[in-house]
Amino acid sequence: MYLKSFLFLVIGFWFCELDAYELKHSQEAEISSIVDTQAFKFYTMLGKGNNWHIAHYANRRLAVHILSALNAQEDRSLYGFQAKDIDGMPLSSTQRYNVYMNGNGNGWYECASGFVVTGMYFYDQGDRSVERFECTRVLGKATYPLFDFQNADINGPVVCGKVHGKDTYTTGFYYQDSGDDRIRFMLCGYFY
Repeated sequence: MYLKSFLFLVIGFWFCELDAYELKHSQEAEISSIVDTQAFKFYTMLGKGNNWHIAHYANRRLAVHILSALNAQEDRSLYGFQAKDIDGMPLSSTQRYNVYMNGNGNGWYECASGFVVTGMYFYDQGDRSVERFECTRVLGKATYPLFDFQNADINGPVVCGKVHGKDTYTTGFYYQDSGDDRIRFMLCGYFY
């Protein structure tokens, strides 16, 4: 009797291990991780050299939703940004791309539908500005087509808030590529 129970237990563990192996090596492995906690993190860019600043917590990317602007008269720069989980929406660990702004003229630069900003490249010399940013896919979601933007030409926080009761996240920027190069506006969108 005990031997039979032990044998069923061993076989059950073996099947569980097999399922875990198959899941790890399937399409679902593309998910950074299921969001089970609200992770918040602040990233300082100013004074940290020419570098990528990628928003992450443990092994997953986070979505940018607050910029910290420094608007001195002679130099207007982003000081840093805050990022967090998109509640209940995992980000892809493989579907990412970069958007280059510096040298491409004044204008709106944004992620494709279903993508969110998860990092920025900060050039810490001369104009000291964000020159490019990273977009990461929000799995199974699209961006609601709206044009909600926040003025980034201020001293203090620039916040993506709520639209129709839903949290919004950074999906792009208006970049001024002449004079004092800088991000002038932050584009915010929500996912459904």
